[in-house]
Amino acid sequence: MKIWRSIRGAWKKICLIDKLLLLFMLILITQSAYTLFAARNFSQETNTVDVIVRTSAAAIFGYFLSGNFVKPSSSVPEKMEQDPPEIRDSAQAQGQVPSTGSEEKRTETTFSPVYYTKMQVIIVAAIGIFSLIPLLIVRNFAEITPETAATVSQFRDFVSASVGFLVGCKKHE
Repeated sequence: MKIWRSIRGAWKKICLIDKLLLLFMLILITQSAYTLFAARNFSQETNTVDVIVRTSAAAIFGYFLSGNFVKPSSSVPEKMEQDPPEIRDSAQAQGQVPSTGSEEKRTETTFSPVYYTKMQVIIVAAIGIFSLIPLLIVRNFAEITPETAATVSQFRDFVSASVGFLVGCKKHE
């Protein structure tokens, strides 16, 4: 029982994006294991589904290996002081920046990190999972016909975009 409490405590500390990526990874790894052991004929159409499963799993795994997993992003400073000397001198030499003769400090506004709302993250993940499940059912239990190929392709795109969005999301505390 003590181990379950510690697991539950650790789960509570994981942010929503990471939890959703863990859910995607669980589904993708289960599919990969099923494909590995299922004795089924493979076709070009089923191969395209397998490619998105492997690619998405690899992207999520890479995210888990990165320093972003279970770590909130740090804030990026809103202002950046003067350009580094080599950039400033190069721009002055090309006549793009007037030389003032004095070392006057310039302040430039930089882009601040983009944070996504909880609702946006949930909607994207729901669409991705909703697209992934029928895609895997069709891949494993039905024939992909020319009539269904366009839908399969669209679902693949939704899964890929959802995983890419979740992996690329900036997290805040």
